[in-house]
Amino acid sequence: MSSIDRPTGHPPMLGRCLDAAPWLAYVAAYDFGPLAPSRVVLHHTWRPTVAQWAGARTMRGMQRFYASKGWDAGPHLYIATDGIWLFTPMSEIGIHAGRGNGSLRAGWYSIGVEMVGDYDERPPTGVIWELTRLVLGSLSQRLGIAPRALISFHRDYSPKSCPGRAVGSEWVYTEVEAWLAERVPPPTPPAVVTPPAVVVPPSTDEAYHEALLEHAYRQRGEGYQGGWAFHDAARRDQLGMPLARRRAIEAAGRRIVFQPFARETLYAAVPNWGDAERLSTALGGSIPPPGSLGRALLDALFAAGGVAFEPQQPLHRAAALDLRCGMPLAGVQPVRSAAGTLLVLVCACETLYAPIDRPHQVARASALRDPALRELLGRVAYRAAGQPYHTGDAFQRMARQHDLGVPLGPATLVAAAGRRAQLAVFAADALCSEPDGRIVRLSALPAGRPVLAAAAPPLAIAQVARAGPGASAWSPRFGARIGAIAIHRRSATLEQLMAPGARWSPHYLVCRDGAIIQLVDDTLAAWHIGLATWRGQRR
Repeated sequence: MSSIDRPTGHPPMLGRCLDAAPWLAYVAAYDFGPLAPSRVVLHHTWRPTVAQWAGARTMRGMQRFYASKGWDAGPHLYIATDGIWLFTPMSEIGIHAGRGNGSLRAGWYSIGVEMVGDYDERPPTGVIWELTRLVLGSLSQRLGIAPRALISFHRDYSPKSCPGRAVGSEWVYTEVEAWLAERVPPPTPPAVVTPPAVVVPPSTDEAYHEALLEHAYRQRGEGYQGGWAFHDAARRDQLGMPLARRRAIEAAGRRIVFQPFARETLYAAVPNWGDAERLSTALGGSIPPPGSLGRALLDALFAAGGVAFEPQQPLHRAAALDLRCGMPLAGVQPVRSAAGTLLVLVCACETLYAPIDRPHQVARASALRDPALRELLGRVAYRAAGQPYHTGDAFQRMARQHDLGVPLGPATLVAAAGRRAQLAVFAADALCSEPDGRIVRLSALPAGRPVLAAAAPPLAIAQVARAGPGASAWSPRFGARIGAIAIHRRSATLEQLMAPGARWSPHYLVCRDGAIIQLVDDTLAAWHIGLATWRGQRR
């Protein structure tokens, strides 16, 4: 770090502005320390726009914004009309691109460069692009890494369009290469124009999707933060909603930040802002001893739900050894049922119970075939979450059908990017009402860069029709990603597949007339193949 770098405030910000010549001198003499950056991630601010930029005042506003999110760092550089603004020291890992932030543990990190403005429709021009080329070229020169190996884009690590749909990677590379060779750069690409024959579905709108994510993540967390690796991993691996704000603990001689999600708890050692380690991996299928990192995180996870972890309590052990149950929301409590008194532990995604006289016989409410007992435990779980239980509520009915866990708050009307949507946030996912009255899962909405479809495609694609409430032959998949497609040829009728108690169903039924009927949601495990041998392995 240069001797003139003196970050202040929280997160620490340099807050200085450099013109072109001072920047070149600054970067040429910069001391990156024992580990130099090996990547630059290019962003656009989107908001503030160029017109909203107010120099130091805006930089202080960005610092307050990051502080409200609980960040301990930010991007490194802002390129604006008045110069190159310094935020996080370039010798330190910043927070700006999720897993693209990098990690000391992994032996690399990136420099985050923010171009002020919105470049989804038109590419950057004028002083902002001239300074951006200067920064990218000089960093390439200083680090000895060619532009194509050095420069990446926020969209490489996220479904966002950042640094803007109008900013093509090839254009950026050739511009920076021209700067390095002192050549005349190629012409600026034209503005992005959507032709009349192209339709962009409303649900693909990035601002709309992010507004819904922001509201959903704010129920128990700080709001959605695309630059934070925890949120990036939670969305990518379908870990559900945050159940508490990020917290920091001292464990095994290190400062650790962690955040519980519905299906996993993620953590990182400061300042490895690109890491999103899993607590289940640290536990390794057993309860670790006191003083270890895994035990400290496990104790902190239970404490975040207001529960003291008791390793000898069978319900506590069951929840700890299967973090897909989610964070406990209340202590073990006795519940009287027709089958006798039960000991019950409510977690965000699963309710565990055992007979009071046989506490080691732990079972799951989601596996119950007794509808009366399942509803009783459902009411207990909703009460622990502080939410009313309504049998007729469409959102709650769908959440129970798909085992989305407890509601994190009441359904609310959200104004998002000029639209209005009813949103109900549950532990494992949020449910959103579409304009046509359908209820869809937030995780199923297309996010980020829209896929443009021509009005007259060369092939006619059959529409997928959703058949009523769907088949009953399914079970939760707990966020596991799809790894294969199995094609069947069966003579079963739609009525047989949809019959209550049916023991076999595919996800989709392709009919002779080309119609495609979805019987089981993609996020669930359909009962269609059982155990089979594939590529020499029993699966």
